[in-house]
Amino acid sequence: MVRIRQLLTVVLAAIALVALAACGGGGGGGGGKSGPVEVITHNAVGGGSDVFTRQMIKVMYENKIIDTNWPVRNIPAGDSIGAMSYMVDKKGNSGVIAR
Repeated sequence: MVRIRQLLTVVLAAIALVALAACGGGGGGGGGKSGPVEVITHNAVGGGSDVFTRQMIKVMYENKIIDTNWPVRNIPAGDSIGAMSYMVDKKGNSGVIAR
């Protein structure tokens, strides 16, 4: 039961992440961002969100949901403030997703 719940969580998160990537900015109609997308997490390497995010990207890449292995950037500064500040500086960049 726990294994099924974990798998379901990864699948749903992967779908959400791909949907967000496809909603990228830019003018005109058409698809989303092509190429790698930087995924931001507020935990240190090895933290819960980091491990989950990396596993989710691995599953999406192995199942050909994404065509490149997306890098994960860990910004563990002060209760997510560091990650939020980083995201503010990336406003309008469709190649960055916060997790």
